[in-house]
Amino acid sequence: MLAIKIDYHNGNISHEEFLTFIKGGASLDLNAVTPKPFRWILDITWLNLVEISKLETFSTVLQVIELNEKDWRCWYECEKPENEEIPCGYNAILDGFRKLLLIRSWCPDRTISQAKKYIEESLGPEYSEMQILDLEEMWLESEPRTPFVCLLSIGSDPTTQIGALAKQKSIVLKSVSMGQGQEYHARKMIIESMAIGGWVLLQNVHLSLPFCSEIIDMLVESEHIDDSFRMWVTTEPHNEFPIGLLQMALKFTNEPPQGIRASLKRSYQEIDRMQRVIKRVHTCLCDLKLAIDGTIVMSPALKESLDAMYDARIPETWMKVCALR
Repeated sequence: MLAIKIDYHNGNISHEEFLTFIKGGASLDLNAVTPKPFRWILDITWLNLVEISKLETFSTVLQVIELNEKDWRCWYECEKPENEEIPCGYNAILDGFRKLLLIRSWCPDRTISQAKKYIEESLGPEYSEMQILDLEEMWLESEPRTPFVCLLSIGSDPTTQIGALAKQKSIVLKSVSMGQGQEYHARKMIIESMAIGGWVLLQNVHLSLPFCSEIIDMLVESEHIDDSFRMWVTTEPHNEFPIGLLQMALKFTNEPPQGIRASLKRSYQEIDRMQRVIKRVHTCLCDLKLAIDGTIVMSPALKESLDAMYDARIPETWMKVCALR
């Protein structure tokens, strides 16, 4: 929608084309339009085609389809028609958005795939690639009165990452899983953290939607909020989630990477992180051996690492490197 809005503002897309993309032929009556020439064409597909034929670019599309049934049927029955050449010369004369209109009319299930191509053509390839979530970068761009709202999906809970970032930055993190009777504890955490600093994580806020109004009031009306205060909120998508909280928040999701490129990018990040951890562990163990032998002085950091290993704990310095991304 952002790409369409920019092209619309620049005059590359007309208002009629925009409405056609949004509505298609849903408002048309099959009995009131030109009869479809072939039985294999779905009713909704024909209504979509009738609607786009009102646009100048597709003014003759109905006649062209009727005269070239074999070509259009072969193209329509392809597994990924958006990757194939559009029949009757349309491939050469249509730009990304007009191809999107045609694909949306013929094959609604392939609209997202073609939309990615349109976005890449309109805004650039970097806008069509999935971005790997970077919580630290989000945190650096935020301010105390701007909450973070994470929209949850299967396997996408960011709680561990938020906790690791707080630990890395030596920030106190208080969390509560919302539900019946948890509003009192959440309210107390928010008030205390606003006063003395720290982060508050409210998990599963969709279970306490009425409390969201109170969150908004506290963020907007509080006279003093410590500069280190941040509020993190996780929620499943919900039709009654307050729009006001969404509008004032930094919204993100943590879905698994889609596609080979995104998966490889995340894998490389993990490999780089593990290499840093291994290097830190190797250096620490070597220095500990030298300190035990009396070659070097046992520093406080080395003593802390030795005590942690003796107590079967992971040394704090190792954890900090592990949390870095």
